Amino acid sequence: MRHTSSEIRNPGERRNLSKSAIRALDVLEHFAAVRRPLRATDIAHALDLHPSSADQLLKSMVDSAYLLIDPEGKLYRPSPRLLPFANWLAENFFGGDALHDLVTAIGARTGQIVTLAAPQMGLLQLVDVTTPPALAGLVRKGSRVSITRSTLGAAFLAAHDDRDIERWIARTPEARHMNDEARAELDASVAAARAQGYACGLSDRLFSIALALPRPTAGIQLVLGLAGQPEFIEPRVEELHGQMRRYADSLIGS
Repeated sequence: MRHTSSEIRNPGERRNLSKSAIRALDVLEHFAAVRRPLRATDIAHALDLHPSSADQLLKSMVDSAYLLIDPEGKLYRPSPRLLPFANWLAENFFGGDALHDLVTAIGARTGQIVTLAAPQMGLLQLVDVTTPPALAGLVRKGSRVSITRSTLGAAFLAAHDDRDIERWIARTPEARHMNDEARAELDASVAAARAQGYACGLSDRLFSIALALPRPTAGIQLVLGLAGQPEFIEPRVEELHGQMRRYADSLIGS
């Protein structure tokens, strides 16, 4: 059993980030979640924004035609300007809400943390997360984990051939400092993930299972993860992996 790193880099830790750009995207993501027009007060409350900041942001999005507003009811909604972007994104990632529905369905069935990760600058970044109340706050969208020291990373590397594995390792922050023992442990975990079809590991807080998803049209290797209390996950690894695999395979026909 591999003991993995529990280090998580949360979003917002980098300097020189454009908060207004992130908030505008958060607004659009919230519309996608609720799927109905919203008042400025609804958006401010949901995203924990000061009312004046929310009002200024929404007016800017209306001015650039990303949002439409109903003058009578003061209701905002996304504009058709976003349709080409939304359609292109759906075409590249299995269509519609397939990936989000996958994460949500597994979370509802297992009651555990479910994550979807994508490679980002030598790390894996969580692009979707569902978390039960008992485990709230441990991970969130935008958090990043190591490719070489995490269960998600082992599953990610196992989906590549040996030459690509070397390229990915060379991109990681740990590449220059990896000793022979750490490299041997990584190679063993990747080999095990290839043989089993999934990776699993124990950090100081959670037991995790991860598997690589079928490649979408975009060509980006995504990784599905499930994590929770060791006493719940470890005795049921095969059962939970089987559930994850069935959901993952369903993407091919979506």
